[in-house]
Amino acid sequence: MKIVLNGLPIAQARMRFTKRGQEVWNYDPTAKQKEKTRLLIKEQLQKQNKQPNLQTNDVYQVNLTFYLPISQSNPQSQKNAKKWGIDKCTQKPDIDNLEKYILDCSNGLLFSDDKNIILLFSRKFYSEKPRTEISIMKLESKLTDNQKKCLSLIDPVAYYELAVDAKEIPVHFTEEGALPEIMSAACANALIEFADKYADILSKVKKHCKPALHTPAEGKIPC
Repeated sequence: MKIVLNGLPIAQARMRFTKRGQEVWNYDPTAKQKEKTRLLIKEQLQKQNKQPNLQTNDVYQVNLTFYLPISQSNPQSQKNAKKWGIDKCTQKPDIDNLEKYILDCSNGLLFSDDKNIILLFSRKFYSEKPRTEISIMKLESKLTDNQKKCLSLIDPVAYYELAVDAKEIPVHFTEEGALPEIMSAACANALIEFADKYADILSKVKKHCKPALHTPAEGKIPC
């Protein structure tokens, strides 16, 4: 979903303080402007006939692009350089303040809560058409419930150790199946040690997770 807010991008201002009697109050100097911006976002949603179904457990990727104005006093060569992106947009406001303002305005409209944004990409450019472009993408997990349950049973570091230990189990065999006793002993000892170390976690996986059903190319990491 993409929302375009035409006009000069607005930055979040620092909280202000005022004294009422003996009490000190803080307030957001951009509060009224935020109300106007939220109305613009709602209008954009209505025009696009979109009403996001916001869930508290949704997670999002948000891309923000801020287009700041080009000064009319700049010579044409400098204007062109800014349009091409040769002259990078380093003018105020700071990008983090631009982010803060627009995320506050979008909260509860484009995403359920800004704490649920796990990926955020922001850029500043010059343009003769100042505006703010907001792209929202709800991120869906590709893991099945069975896979999630399986991975929740083991710490990532412990899984790595298990995988490394599994590769340490010696592989010796002949077509007849007979091995010199010293090799057979090494195989037996390695298997016993591995089973003893990981019996608990493997039994939990077997108990709580269904066997994986997948095609040869699915769910496997190439070596």
